[in-house]
Amino acid sequence: MILLNIISFYLEQSMMLLFGDNHLFVPLFSIVSLIMSYHLLRKKESIIIVGLILGLVYDISLTQTLFLNTLIFLLLSIIVLLYYKYVTYNMINTIVITILSIIVYRLLSYITYIVLFDRNISFIDLLTSIYRSLIINIVYVITLQILLKKKILKLKNVSIYSY
Repeated sequence: MILLNIISFYLEQSMMLLFGDNHLFVPLFSIVSLIMSYHLLRKKESIIIVGLILGLVYDISLTQTLFLNTLIFLLLSIIVLLYYKYVTYNMINTIVITILSIIVYRLLSYITYIVLFDRNISFIDLLTSIYRSLIINIVYVITLQILLKKKILKLKNVSIYSY
């Protein structure tokens, strides 16, 4: 799980450096790795600690907004925890929580930048950032689902053939 978060973080950072801010695909692989980490944890409530750590690392190294992403990632980890209490693990549900998490992340960032930092960001910019984030992150979550399927099902004590 730690390796997944490290790889996702550096892959996200590399893509941001490679493509810059104004490109079609905006990765949020750290959010995807947070979601996938939930399935790799034996004690599911630990996702909150993972969210806090990922958010803090995200704040310090990528956004330079101390505690903003820490709080957002904390909220996202709580949303993931609650979501999976009511739905089963499968590809569709994981894609749905990924979409929901990206929308929540972008919306909270948007509101924060407008209210706290007095930035003039249009609603169209928000929608653009959401759809640009969704494309690449859905591909990434599907890829991780395929790569980690056996490990996740083994942790859940489910036969691979019954999935």
